[in-house]
Amino acid sequence: MVWLVAAAAVPRWSQPAVPHSAARSADVVMDGARPLGFSLSRLIQDEEQQPRVPSAAVPRSTLSYRVRDALLDAMEQPYTIWSEPGSDRPLRANLDLLVFRGRTLARQGDQKGALATYRRCVAIDPRDGRGWLALARLSERDGRVDEAIDLLKRGLKHEPANAHVLQAYGAIEERRGHGDEAMRLYTRALQSDPTHAASWIALSLSLQQRRDYGGAWRCLRLASMAEPRSYYVWQ
Repeated sequence: MVWLVAAAAVPRWSQPAVPHSAARSADVVMDGARPLGFSLSRLIQDEEQQPRVPSAAVPRSTLSYRVRDALLDAMEQPYTIWSEPGSDRPLRANLDLLVFRGRTLARQGDQKGALATYRRCVAIDPRDGRGWLALARLSERDGRVDEAIDLLKRGLKHEPANAHVLQAYGAIEERRGHGDEAMRLYTRALQSDPTHAASWIALSLSLQQRRDYGGAWRCLRLASMAEPRSYYVWQ
């Protein structure tokens, strides 16, 4: 699940411009008092040198409309949970179905039902970040920003390297005016998954605010290589 909307919604010039020299001095992103081990420029250079597989060659899993309709028609709880023999995690299809149901209920205005569904997601598999992301989005939409951040932090405790959750957390910090913290989170996301286009786009917007247009352009280029069909890359 990609929180591209959150990243793309960050105002491009919402913060005072930072001198170019300051942007360079902030290249080494810190994790508390510990350096993460490489600079943003090194991250970008490394990824530009990596061979790319066309996105069309990467299989994408989608639910059939028949399965989705059956799920919505049944409206049964508790749902049957499928898992592989010997695995400590349920099949991803469980979360696919529940997340789709939660989105549908939210669009229909049934926030109570959506919340219950997303809570079931994190109860079934807390390592799958989609439930945490959805709960955080609903909390922030209702003005409970601190609660949204707490939900994302809880998700990261279960899966610290989840690029989707890290990028979403960074997007919230960006909207709160904490640009340096946002960049640190975007960098962590890209360390975890260098093909996460949403984090490249968010990092590009942050660099634009610092007037590092060269770095911002390179981030967008890497985003387009990761997701060439993404609307948010080309807007």
